[in-house]
Amino acid sequence: MEDTMKYYQLGVKSEADWDVLHQLLTNSTPEENSVPTHEVECTDEMLWTATSSVYRLTDEEAAMLKNHPSRSYIHLDPASYPELHKTIKVNYI
Repeated sequence: MEDTMKYYQLGVKSEADWDVLHQLLTNSTPEENSVPTHEVECTDEMLWTATSSVYRLTDEEAAMLKNHPSRSYIHLDPASYPELHKTIKVNYI
C-alpha cells in the first residue's frame, strides 16, 4: 500500500469528539487502535469549525480512521487537491 503522506480533511460528530480525536492524533502515543501509532501533523485546525481539521496521513491511516466511531467523514482535502474535487464526487458520509 502507498505510504505517501496526503492532506486529509477529517470531520467528527461533535466538538467534544474533535477535542478527543485531535488529542489522540497529535499525541505521539495514542491509546486507541483506530488511530495511527505515531504523532500526526495537523496542518489546518479550520478554526471556523469546531468539528473539522486537516491532517497529513497515508491512505492506509485514512482508511483506519474511517472505522473510528467519532468520525463523520474523511476525504482528501479539497483546498489541497482542487483538481481532484472538480471531477470526483466527494462522499461526505
